[in-house]
Amino acid sequence: MSTQVFDDSNLDRPKCPSSMTNTFTVRFESPSLDSPEYIGPFYSEDDAQDYCDARNGSLSLSGIPSWVACYSVVD
Repeated sequence: MSTQVFDDSNLDRPKCPSSMTNTFTVRFESPSLDSPEYIGPFYSEDDAQDYCDARNGSLSLSGIPSWVACYSVVD
């Protein structure tokens, strides 16, 4: 019985899109904090924005206005 070895060194490998290597961070700001808090990483801007929308919605439903506390995606 012989064993064959497949040489794949000359095959084109798919490149990871640059968007897969980018990460996004969410910043939580409030005057009651000494400095902003950072949350992440998120692997898509949409996921980071969805997180912000959900958290800001919860703050709003709790009666906390956006000038008191808010989440935003860091550029």
